[in-house]
Amino acid sequence: MLPAAQRRTVEAVAVLGDHATPTMVSLTTGNPTAAELDDRSGAFARRDLLRTGSDGRWTLRHPLLRASVYERTPASRRAEIHRVAAEELARTGASPAERAHHVARSLTGWDPAAAAVLSEAAARPTRHPPRPHICWT
Repeated sequence: MLPAAQRRTVEAVAVLGDHATPTMVSLTTGNPTAAELDDRSGAFARRDLLRTGSDGRWTLRHPLLRASVYERTPASRRAEIHRVAAEELARTGASPAERAHHVARSLTGWDPAAAAVLSEAAARPTRHPPRPHICWT
């Protein structure tokens, strides 16, 4: 069993996916200090469970590990991580298409602002095709 802080960190990395930067993980795990976050990520890196890409983004070692952690994360916790991610992406000026995944996954009921973001994302052409693992639900 993982300590609560480490569990929250690995859950955040799994849920955030391509947006798992140290800043975003910090925002979704209660804003730990840089040293605390380094300790948590270091514990996973030493076990070769967490890797840091050349762009600084964190990723779990294997997609099946990510899927397993994601599915075991309580739905309310996943929705909260997605909500915080969507808000931070909006704050930093990310496009509706970039925010759409997190907006959609954060919904717990009808939200007209979320519907507007999703509609705008769907209406705008993108430079890249949708990622194959996107769920359009």
